[in-house]
Amino acid sequence: MNFKELSNFIRIVELGSLSRAAVSLNMAQPALGLQIRNLEHEFNKQLLVRHSRGVYPTEAGKILLIHARTILQEIENSKQKIAEVDTHASNVRIGMTSSANGLLLTELYRRCQNQHPDIRLDIVEDNSGRLARMLQIGEIELGCLYSDGGVADLVHKTVLKDEWVFISPQANAPSTKVVSFASLEGLPLILPSRSSGLRLRVEQEAWARGIELNIILEVHSGSLKQRLIEQGVGHTILPRMEAREAIADGRLHAARIIEPEFPSVTLISHRKTPVLSPSALAVKDLLMEIAQSMSHDLQMMQG
Repeated sequence: MNFKELSNFIRIVELGSLSRAAVSLNMAQPALGLQIRNLEHEFNKQLLVRHSRGVYPTEAGKILLIHARTILQEIENSKQKIAEVDTHASNVRIGMTSSANGLLLTELYRRCQNQHPDIRLDIVEDNSGRLARMLQIGEIELGCLYSDGGVADLVHKTVLKDEWVFISPQANAPSTKVVSFASLEGLPLILPSRSSGLRLRVEQEAWARGIELNIILEVHSGSLKQRLIEQGVGHTILPRMEAREAIADGRLHAARIIEPEFPSVTLISHRKTPVLSPSALAVKDLLMEIAQSMSHDLQMMQG
């Protein structure tokens, strides 16, 4: 079976006649009939019923007709997309958590444009667990994760060690830069959904300590959470580096959480095999450079 046979089968059904299809396709009718017999042998089903005025599809033929049209349309779509690709450009598909996206993407794009203008970045945003599974099956080449997702056959490199901190509007901030986790009870919190590793960890700690959290909004985007906090809607928990600019210029207040502490790491992850493409390796190097620079900034902030 090949795409030509499927295409010719569609033409026969559309015209309702082997002879008319043969004329339309500029081929001998016996050769066209042989193609149909090959398809029927392939599927072990009769596909066409012959009658005095031509042919019509059996139930099996109707099913093949639907799927053959879909297959050929997908092939046509692929040809079009491939034709549109710049032969000098190379796409690198990267999975990022929302926090990693807010932390790394702008600088990654800037450096990529300056140093590797032929590389195009294709960003997928999701939680660490789903991104790890996407890495495993090859849907993305690189991942910027906060945990390994429990997925085997991946290589993880810790590139940034941070901590989750309690973020508040300046007008309604704690009087200290250190707060106990228990003191968050009852406060209006804006947190990501339960698909987030941060949310799961916070809820696990609350349950273990008998603390009732007051989650008023579920928001995945770190930048949107910051804007809501600035407007006095509530409080949130973010990696310190993600909110560094708003903290530095006084728009937000950050308090270190203790009892327990909430360390945060950023991992750069990829499959063990096959090896990364040269473009993906170049992007990985840029991510590690950015993370190294941020690690230095974080040490200055904490020092």
